[in-house]
Amino acid sequence: MLRIIRALHPDKSNILKFLDDFKFNNHSYMAFEILDKSPWDLMVERMLIPCTLNEICPVFHQLMVAFDALKSIGIAHADLKPDNMFVNHKDQPFKLRLIDFGVAR
Repeated sequence: MLRIIRALHPDKSNILKFLDDFKFNNHSYMAFEILDKSPWDLMVERMLIPCTLNEICPVFHQLMVAFDALKSIGIAHADLKPDNMFVNHKDQPFKLRLIDFGVAR
């Protein structure tokens, strides 16, 4: 699944950057870009103060871009939740990336 998704441009599609996969000592490994926070982590830091509409709209738009990109290659994520969206908070605090394609179809 990740090899298929890898065909998408991660910055334009808001999909996690899949860098490489390899085997070592009969174990499979995958390398991804480093991301550090989920939307849930950000909400906890804000002491669960709800986001404003101005904060929610860009996040929603980024999700729709990601879903549209996945649709273009015939894939459904199938497990959307705050833990499956992450940001690189230090570099781009509100640039969302969709992650975890374990149950994607």
